[in-house]
Amino acid sequence: MSRSWSSSTVSIRTIPKPAPKLVLESIWPDAGGNSFYIWGGHSNQGEENDLLTTESVWRFVADGEGGGSWGTEIPKNRDVYEKFHLSEGGAYTTAHNTGFNIGGMASGWTQKYRADTQPISGVASYNFTRGTWSNDSASDVSAFGTLVGGTAEFVPGFGDNGVILVLGGASYPLLAGDQPPGAQRDFRNITLFDPITKVWYWQLTTGSAPTPRQRFCSVGAESTDGTHEIFVFGGTDETNSVTFDDVYILSLPGFVWSKADTSEGGKRSSHSCVVVGKRQMLSVGGTNDKISGQGQNIWLDPDPFPQGLGIFDMTELSWSTDYSSDAAAYDSPKVVKDWYKNTGVKSVQWSNGETEQLFMTEGGNTRSGASDQEKPVESKKPIGPIVGGTVGGVALLAIIGAVVFFVRRRKQPVHHPVATYDPESLDKIQQAGHDTFAPKPVEIGTQEVGRQPVTELPTEQTGGGAVYHAELDGGDIVPHGRR
Repeated sequence: MSRSWSSSTVSIRTIPKPAPKLVLESIWPDAGGNSFYIWGGHSNQGEENDLLTTESVWRFVADGEGGGSWGTEIPKNRDVYEKFHLSEGGAYTTAHNTGFNIGGMASGWTQKYRADTQPISGVASYNFTRGTWSNDSASDVSAFGTLVGGTAEFVPGFGDNGVILVLGGASYPLLAGDQPPGAQRDFRNITLFDPITKVWYWQLTTGSAPTPRQRFCSVGAESTDGTHEIFVFGGTDETNSVTFDDVYILSLPGFVWSKADTSEGGKRSSHSCVVVGKRQMLSVGGTNDKISGQGQNIWLDPDPFPQGLGIFDMTELSWSTDYSSDAAAYDSPKVVKDWYKNTGVKSVQWSNGETEQLFMTEGGNTRSGASDQEKPVESKKPIGPIVGGTVGGVALLAIIGAVVFFVRRRKQPVHHPVATYDPESLDKIQQAGHDTFAPKPVEIGTQEVGRQPVTELPTEQTGGGAVYHAELDGGDIVPHGRR
């Protein structure tokens, strides 16, 4: 990333990978910026892949010269790790040198000898420094339910410990087998949690939010004004058979959505995005899952950018094929600046006092907000250089590896969970009370879905057949967002 390049001419270097060739895995860059970890993911070899293991974690260490090597790490608390089931399509991020995975879907494509497909509930995390795994399903995490095809973004500048935002995706019932989802999650209601205390929060948004979708990509960047923007690109709505080419921006602390006035990115799903340099987002690979016309193979559809590499300027909100190492520092796009200038954070209707406390106080003082005082919000470490250096230099190697796998994977169709969206939840956004906005919580052991009892913790064969763990122990089910 130290030199400028063009998508059409840049040379993509491949590195031998004894690790399994995967898509939809969790990729966790470490804080030092010289390595990253992978966990879970979908293998086209499925049950024949001897590299799918719950005994160790794969790690790539960069050599500082554009290459590196793969290896495995045996967790210090192996007894805890072996209870987790590898999954695909979970939301993931790194916070405080710890990798977090939220939800996902486990199947024979993710774990050797697994017989059935089943969604995962709860949160698992791996601390890179201690080499230990943790079950982070605190008492109120079960209220979140399950999540497949969404993303997670760590925002370090708010609260004592930063916060992790969970975006989009779909919620599935806790049943073994190919079950339809209960609903796709609404981007107008944001769920977030503290990565240290594991306390969950929620907040409604305003502005032009993305329509419900799965398998999109997202990145985050902190502006010179102290606001933090999260960019969402592409994705697929299975219900309406649409793959998207749009870009949306969520700005914090205003919790306001804006839509970028551009469509040159092309329709993308199951792609990867990362911040490179100071203000550019790199999109790698992906497919157009909903090609118009009968009988067309999505794997034969050409990428919209040369070599599948698209560059998006997060300040100018424009696509190109050129990466600039000399680009200026990231600054909020004009549409975001105009909102803070003309409307401002004083207009935010906070969903509860706890969320307001996270985003409107710093060091015991109330944040003034860039718009209200026409001056920058005092911020913590800027995320632009952190993301550009850590993720741009390390995770880029991982998504380049994913490009190679996508090319090979064109030969074989891969099953994706089919998502449906409940349109009634859109209407309910106008009603009072947070409970109406979230997927309906299921009380374990008492309610039924499709006339089959919902269960979370069986461990053995029963007369009715095999029953499976919901993977991560959660507490009692309570309405989503309540503490």
